Amino acid sequence: MTGSKLKVISVGPPKAIAPFLDKVVELRKILNTCPQADASEGWRPSPGLGQSIADLSKSGFEADLILFWSPFANDYSDWEKVDRLQACFWEDIAYSFPWQSSMARLFDANIVELTDLSSFYPNGERPLAYCPLAFPGDAAHARRFPPETERPHDVAFVGNLDPASKPQRADFFRRLEGRLAGRFRVFFGRGQVEDVFARAKIVCNFSTRPTWAYLPSPACHLPHNLGINPRTFEAMGFGAMLLTDSPSPELHRLFREGEHFVTYEHLDVDGAVAQIEKHLSEPPRRLAVARAGWLEIQRAHTYDVRAGHLAGILAEIVAGGRRARLPLNERRFLLGLALLRQALHDPSTADSASHLYRHRISIARRSLTASAREAADPRSRAMLPLFDAIEGRPQAAAAGWTEIWQAQNCTLAATGLEVLLRWAGHHSQAEAMADWRRARLATARSPFLIDDELRFLELLFIVFQRVPRDSPRPASELFPQAPPFTCVPVPYFYPAIGREFSPPNPIHAGVQMGGSEVGV
Repeated sequence: MTGSKLKVISVGPPKAIAPFLDKVVELRKILNTCPQADASEGWRPSPGLGQSIADLSKSGFEADLILFWSPFANDYSDWEKVDRLQACFWEDIAYSFPWQSSMARLFDANIVELTDLSSFYPNGERPLAYCPLAFPGDAAHARRFPPETERPHDVAFVGNLDPASKPQRADFFRRLEGRLAGRFRVFFGRGQVEDVFARAKIVCNFSTRPTWAYLPSPACHLPHNLGINPRTFEAMGFGAMLLTDSPSPELHRLFREGEHFVTYEHLDVDGAVAQIEKHLSEPPRRLAVARAGWLEIQRAHTYDVRAGHLAGILAEIVAGGRRARLPLNERRFLLGLALLRQALHDPSTADSASHLYRHRISIARRSLTASAREAADPRSRAMLPLFDAIEGRPQAAAAGWTEIWQAQNCTLAATGLEVLLRWAGHHSQAEAMADWRRARLATARSPFLIDDELRFLELLFIVFQRVPRDSPRPASELFPQAPPFTCVPVPYFYPAIGREFSPPNPIHAGVQMGGSEVGV
């Protein structure tokens, strides 16, 4: 390929880097492989991923590589027909890392924005490359450093401040605005980043801190604050001084604290106010930091620069060739599991009336059913009763899990049955989930080593928090087909750990099973 551009098929909603990548590789885009909602026609399926790529190949474009962006947004109904080198560029990975790390095994190589995710592949089974975020430097008013007279906002933040979806962030900026009101000109809320940040003296950033319900303890997030997001680059790129919370090594790899940005402790309103007061009262110091950050962005952190870096990564992936593909059954299982979770968890599509929600549920069911039927995979079989629970039929779910557990002694089936019985027997649905969570999930070895059972458990939590439930009733009345367990609680086997164990400090829910009261 010396002397010629790589030929790349770009699949899915493109990241900000995609237009710049188009300058250094030959790109053909498949922007939408999801079902569409049309006001006049209703739901209209789009061509599946395999068909879209096949049509592009028929047009004479033979790609060296298929590059995915935001892979959960695609229609994977015929993905298994695609036999090409495939890579994925993951974004917002911190919010659903264990699910992305599972689905990432379906690609030949993966590209991430954060070096902190070195455990993305615990066994190093697939290439993993690093390409950080950057600034879209083609904005006209980003090529000059705006003078102080063009910056009416003393402090600004642009982003979601909805208390329902971002409670900590919304509370922080509500309190911060209260402390600054009447003394400084503040803009906090939704807006066009390029308009607001280019007119701000200071941008107060609030960085990502994901919390996953299934981690060993409520305090166990990532090893440290991720400390970096698009606002990091946008604030400096538009010439404002960046004030960000508790930077991580991730941010220090790219910038220097005190020279390119300043900090406050996460959630510390007093500390943020002190830094704002200090730097607004010392314009020369603030302008020096702002200009140094702006110059560093122009030098090394625009998407023009990143596109060249990414093109080099893609060339290395192509040179490395195809990796040994997972068996078809395993690919179907992982795909079904990931899409099911995305359908249930994505706030933009979790409404059961959403076309995309129904489509994802349909593809997940089809993938898991094929895996269970063609390979008799007990894990896939244990997933199928979950669809009964999703559709409001807990009795059918109990019957399905009971049958699978009795026939194959399947761990996932026992997990599903146990959560279902706790859901039925507790006086408080939230109490049932909290007790089960504490008893069960203390067994996780690491926030990065999440196995199939813990992923399944999160799905159970999501589903049974939505299924309507009457007053507590004995399980033997609700689910007469459920067998009596011979041990309390049921022992679980973790292949990754290689031993059997029972959850510590089991909670006795007092649920009636098979005529005798046991703790489940």
